[in-house]
Amino acid sequence: MRLATEAGGLVRSTDDLDKQGKTLMDLAEVLRVVGRTHEAVSVAREAVDAYERKGNVVMTEVVLRLLRELEALTQQLPSAHGRCAGQTERRPKERARNTKRLVRWCG
Repeated sequence: MRLATEAGGLVRSTDDLDKQGKTLMDLAEVLRVVGRTHEAVSVAREAVDAYERKGNVVMTEVVLRLLRELEALTQQLPSAHGRCAGQTERRPKERARNTKRLVRWCG
């Protein structure tokens, strides 16, 4: 969690909008996994902004999909903010693999 947050902080100071978007999208996913859904929504919005400024339509759509999932979770689990919550929704394979790696930080 700490490393993902640090990476998000560092990438915000770069001018590489694709790297900003990717790193912020990853940070949003980490925040989601540890139950900090409200923060994940905010970070995902930053990722959308970075991809939109770059003109990367494909990745903008990918992050918008993630943002919709996060917003749905926020409505379903408003009390999950700041703590770990069980993840029962289905994810694409790559997100599931990343989630399994990140779950060990949730404790």
